[in-house]
Amino acid sequence: MSDGLNTTVARVARAVIGAGMALVFAYGVFLYPDAPIKTCSSGYCGKYGRAHTAAEFDDFMRWEHALFVVWPAGVVALVLLKPASRR
Repeated sequence: MSDGLNTTVARVARAVIGAGMALVFAYGVFLYPDAPIKTCSSGYCGKYGRAHTAAEFDDFMRWEHALFVVWPAGVVALVLLKPASRR
């Protein structure tokens, strides 16, 4: 019984982690279609030259840092939660 419960918990955990990773990625793709936002002569601009505010730049940088933390941590967690028979 305990083995079945552990398998179910691991399966749910993998689904939640995968969904979280996808949501973080999709958030940035939807909100920043012209990423990366960087400094340019007129302030901040995206790769297609669209102007951005300092607040948008700060938000983009927060998302980018979150992505670089969430994705590697998520990949490690998914590998560790992989069933023992597939390792």
